[in-house]
Amino acid sequence: MDSSANGLRSLQEESNRILILGNSETNGSDNSVCTSKYSILTFFPKALREQFRRVGNVYFLTIGVIMFIGQYTDAWNSSIEPWTTLGPLGIVISVSLLQEGYADVARHRNDKKTNTHPCILLKCAEDLDKSDKKRVRDESVFNGKDIEISLDIHQRSEDESNLPLPKAYTTSVSIDVKNEKTKTVKLAFERVQRKDIYAGDIVLMKSHDMVPADIILLATSNQGGSAYIETSSIDGETNLK
Repeated sequence: MDSSANGLRSLQEESNRILILGNSETNGSDNSVCTSKYSILTFFPKALREQFRRVGNVYFLTIGVIMFIGQYTDAWNSSIEPWTTLGPLGIVISVSLLQEGYADVARHRNDKKTNTHPCILLKCAEDLDKSDKKRVRDESVFNGKDIEISLDIHQRSEDESNLPLPKAYTTSVSIDVKNEKTKTVKLAFERVQRKDIYAGDIVLMKSHDMVPADIILLATSNQGGSAYIETSSIDGETNLK
C-alpha cells in the first residue's frame, strides 16, 4: 500500500514539474550513459552467476562434485578422477569469463567515449563568470565571445501570477519590472561533456552532430524551422527523416 502511494505521489510530482529554459536541473539525473554490465568488484560474482545459469555447466559441475566426493571420501567409490570433468569445465568457464571481460571492457570504453563527447550549451555569461568550477567557453561559436540580447520585460498579470513557479527558481539576471521595459543580457556558449547535460539546458547542435540527449527542437537555421535527422543508430536506416 505504501509503495503504491509513493508511486502515485511521484507521478503527480512529475506531472507538475516545471523547467525553466537555461536553468540546469542539477538535482535530477545527469545525461551519462552506462551500457557496461560489470565493475571491478562485481565482475566475478555476476559473471560466474551468468555462467552457471547454463544447464550444461550446472550438470557437469554436479557430476564433478559427485565424483570428487566418491574419490576422496568413504561415501561411495568412484573409479574416475573428478578432474577429468572439473578440469575441462574450469577451462571452458575461464575462456567464457575472458571473453565476457574483454567485451565489457569495450563497453566501458564506448561509454566513456560517449559520455565525454563535447557538446555546446547556451548559458548566461554571468553564471559562467561567477561559477566556482572552471567552465570553458566554446571557441567555435563567435570565437568564444559573449553575445548581448535585449529582452522585453513583461510583468505578470493577475492570471499569470497564479501560475506555479519551481520551488528552486533562481536566475542571475536581476530585472526590475517597475522601472525597466527592456533588459540587456549577456549570453555565452559553454563547452561541456555530454554527461553534464541536465534537464532545462539549451543545446546548440550543428550539422552532422550526434543528438546528445532527449531534446525538443526550439529553432533551426533552415527556412520554416525544419530539421532532418538520421536514425541509423536506432533502426539502421540512413535516409534523413
